Amino acid sequence: MEATTHLTESTPDLVLLDLMLPKISGALVLEYIHSDPRLTTVPVIILSNAPMTEVPPDSPLAQGTRRLVKSECTFASVLEAIQATLAQAADLKVVEARPASA
Repeated sequence: MEATTHLTESTPDLVLLDLMLPKISGALVLEYIHSDPRLTTVPVIILSNAPMTEVPPDSPLAQGTRRLVKSECTFASVLEAIQATLAQAADLKVVEARPASA
């Protein structure tokens, strides 16, 4: 609940989402993010210990920008994923902001 409350009050540059939350499932938070037009372009890095190798296209996990297995992560690898995801998002914004050539 707290996650969706924060998301209604602000638009983050990135969401680092654990699927195992105490009061609401991370999958529901992800669905909420993708249902709000303000948040649909916000990159989401999903953290989970659940197997995520073959994710069905209709699964909420498929909506994440990047998926990381928590048990295999170090602080450095999470930081690297965040930096790479933000850089990719910034590149997309630059491309979208360029006017179409005549």
